[in-house]
Amino acid sequence: MMAKLIKKLSIALSVVALFFAYSAVAFAATSVDSINAADVKERIVQGKVTINIISEGKILVSKELQGLTVAVGNLETTTNEHGNYVLSKVPFGNANIIVTYGKKELAREKLGNFDGTERKDIVINIPYSELKNNMHPESDGVTGQAYIPCLDNNGWFNYGPSTPEHIGFPGSDCDISLGNYAECWPEVFGEGTRYCDGTKNCSRLIGHSMYWHSHAI
Repeated sequence: MMAKLIKKLSIALSVVALFFAYSAVAFAATSVDSINAADVKERIVQGKVTINIISEGKILVSKELQGLTVAVGNLETTTNEHGNYVLSKVPFGNANIIVTYGKKELAREKLGNFDGTERKDIVINIPYSELKNNMHPESDGVTGQAYIPCLDNNGWFNYGPSTPEHIGFPGSDCDISLGNYAECWPEVFGEGTRYCDGTKNCSRLIGHSMYWHSHAI
């Protein structure tokens, strides 16, 4: 009788021991998984790139462009039609986030150390004088041809050909072209003179005369 009781007790103790051993293994596995998940946090940077053209302290054009390159180290992506970008698996440590168009660097900003997801909106302000110099320098254009200026001041509030652009720009041919045609923007960044070089301007792109005309209201 006593032998049977001892045998049953031994079996019961073995079952209890097995239960605790299994629980310990399960707990250890859970703990390891939790630690790994914490250690392998993915860093993501996302945001929007906005380009402003400014003159006399006023924003003449504010635009989000598709196709700008946004890079951190060796990681890079491009903005969509709304100017948004997402960079995933960003390495730890302080770094620069750089925005370029073609070979031209448009912005370089510090990216701090962070965990998880960081929002980084970038605003690029381009003085109108720089835009105009990039599109065509103050010159007589090509030798033997009349100089054709950019119609950047014939907008809603113009009072004639002498209107400064910070007043006459809204609603001008240049304003309409930049707002509706992405192909004009390479010239803003100094990456070509397809539409505006002193012998032509972007007015023909929108079906307007290349020569002075008024959109005054």
